[in-house]
Formats: sequence, structure tokens, C-alpha cells
Amino acid sequence: MRRALIICLLVLLAFGCNPGLGTINVHIELDFPDMGGRRPRAHQTVYLLSNSIASAEMDEAFKKYMASTSPSGHFGNGNLTDTEKRSRVGFMSNDAGTTIWHRYIVKTVETDSQGEARFTSEGG
Repeated sequence: MRRALIICLLVLLAFGCNPGLGTINVHIELDFPDMGGRRPRAHQTVYLLSNSIASAEMDEAFKKYMASTSPSGHFGNGNLTDTEKRSRVGFMSNDAGTTIWHRYIVKTVETDSQGEARFTSEGG
């Protein structure tokens, strides 16, 4: 479940949006096949960045992270598998990645009970 959420956030982060362009609507769902399908992800923080997670700085840090013998630091909520820790998702949720991408946060929003949120150029 956490992996799907992180992947959803990374998709948004990867596009590196410009908040001066207007409005960005977000809808986050998780798929629970054994419980009837998709459900909205309520009260989830979503980040809008001024730089792509695929920037040269991030790629260089990711290469160093992957070259290390074992990932060090804290992994967000700690629910990642060993395989997930050794991936871009692990890097982004690890202290090594968050130290970099948190510098590029322009805005944050929280999804409502229906898994929806909106970034606007007016500040929401």
C-alpha cells in the first residue's frame, strides 16, 4: 500500500510543475483488489516542486546511493521492503533523497476525504 502511494507522489513530483501556470488538480487512489478495488487516499500530503526528481543533482545523488553497500538513514515510515529501499522510491523516502528534494518544495496540499487536492497560483 505504501509503495503505491509513494509511486503516485513520485509521478507528480517527476513533472516539476510551475505554480504560475494556473491550477493543478490531484486525485490519489490506492487499489485494494481484495477489498473491491480503488479507494481514495484521504489526508495525504502532496508536494509541488520547482525542480524535477530527474535533475542532474538528483541523478548524481541517486547513483551514489545505489553504489553504497547498504542504504543508511531513515526511510520515511519504515514500511519499505529491502527491494524497495534499493530503488528510486527508497532513495526519495530516505534521508539522502529528502535532503535534496525538500529544498525544491514550492507548495504542499493535503488531499480531502475523497483523495482530491488542488494547487492554484493563488496559494492553495
